[in-house]
Amino acid sequence: MVIHSFDFGKKEQNEETFELLFERYHLSLLVVASHFVPRTVAEDIIQDVYLKLWEKRKVLDQIESVKDYLYSAVKYGCLNYIRSQAVEQRCIEKFSDNSFEEAMLDEEVFIELSKAISELPDTYRKVIELSLEGKHAEEIAQIMGVTRDAVNAYKKRAKSSLKKKLSFKAYLLILFI
Repeated sequence: MVIHSFDFGKKEQNEETFELLFERYHLSLLVVASHFVPRTVAEDIIQDVYLKLWEKRKVLDQIESVKDYLYSAVKYGCLNYIRSQAVEQRCIEKFSDNSFEEAMLDEEVFIELSKAISELPDTYRKVIELSLEGKHAEEIAQIMGVTRDAVNAYKKRAKSSLKKKLSFKAYLLILFI
């Protein structure tokens, strides 16, 4: 018996029609889906499609082609699975290529640098902080009310002090300010 549209009238018809749908399309849906996703995943996707179909059976009377509906739902289930696997793979790659450890080390260096800067004398600290904000010596001199030469001297002394306190990696960060 070929089923072209839903015929969910009485309770007995619901179950009969659903069983016919399952028997008619389950195996072919499984074969098609298994071309794109692992068989166990394909089985789960098809089970979800039939479950949703059963839950929405009262509002699905308008569907013209049950076959098209089932194949489309399985297709989108496979695509969603493939997308989720791609996202998961990218996350795994991010963690497996030492980026997590690098991020952790970068954070430790940042904390070390912040602590060392906060321990500088006020004028040195202010010059370094303004430099880190991207301000040039002229701007810093105007803000602090000192000469450009004074700013350069403060910066030189601050870097010298930081060099003694910081690890090599942290010190490399301040060389460019």
